[in-house]
Amino acid sequence: MEDNVKTMVNNMDDVEKLEKKSTNLKESAVLFQKDAKKTESVMFWRKITLYIIITLVVGMLCGVSIFHFVGGSEDSDSTVVKEEHIYDYRFTNGTLSHNDTIPTAETE
Repeated sequence: MEDNVKTMVNNMDDVEKLEKKSTNLKESAVLFQKDAKKTESVMFWRKITLYIIITLVVGMLCGVSIFHFVGGSEDSDSTVVKEEHIYDYRFTNGTLSHNDTIPTAETE
């Protein structure tokens, strides 16, 4: 009978230890879940920020390249001076015309 009582007391101690471990594990799980949600939110906003930056950079590159290749509006005139020659480029009605003239005293 005495042995049974000792075994029962030992089992009660083991149960108490197991209960404490279980409580600690539950608290750790709750903290882990909160930290996981915070981390998920931070990573989501970092990803969104990265997508916005990439979109802006690509959009700016496309805009600059389109403006560069098209040359502004359809009826724009641009004049480039290079070594005593005036190269006159005109973009009208979908065609690019080029006039190469040497400046004279009247045109300067």
